[in-house]
Amino acid sequence: MVPARPLVSMRCRPYRPDGMTHGHGPRARPWLARRAKAGKIGAPRRVRYVRGVTRPKAIVVGWTLALGSLLAGLLMACGGPGGIHARMGYSEEHGVRVVDVPPGSAAERGGLRNGDRIVSIEGTPTSDLAYQEVVERLRGTSGTRVEIEVERDGEVVPLELLREPYQR
Repeated sequence: MVPARPLVSMRCRPYRPDGMTHGHGPRARPWLARRAKAGKIGAPRRVRYVRGVTRPKAIVVGWTLALGSLLAGLLMACGGPGGIHARMGYSEEHGVRVVDVPPGSAAERGGLRNGDRIVSIEGTPTSDLAYQEVVERLRGTSGTRVEIEVERDGEVVPLELLREPYQR
């Protein structure tokens, strides 16, 4: 789980209820507050400590978690599971047919249309494959290409489709 904000905020609050600050350790330094009130030095820094984590580590942890979530998003976009995003139907008589091609999908951009019959995937005839094997061959790592041949209006048309990540 990634926190919504970093562990150390820029607007820090005092840990103690009496308003004294913690310097670099657990003891309060009341002399610093007295000198600040007298105008000899600037106001004391008010620091909020995360229990068990020192300030520099908290910043590193916050940035590491943010970077990790960014990399996870990039992996999903560039190397995660993907497919051509088309609905298909299967029958013994007609084989694998495209039932629905959503607008803006990888299948539409690759030239696939409703009613096309998939003849082969990467050179392997679909008549030799079970329906589940056809689906598995069309799925793959997003960003990769798959070559298929479809039968449209009695002629075989070769197509190359780019797999895209699944949307949630």
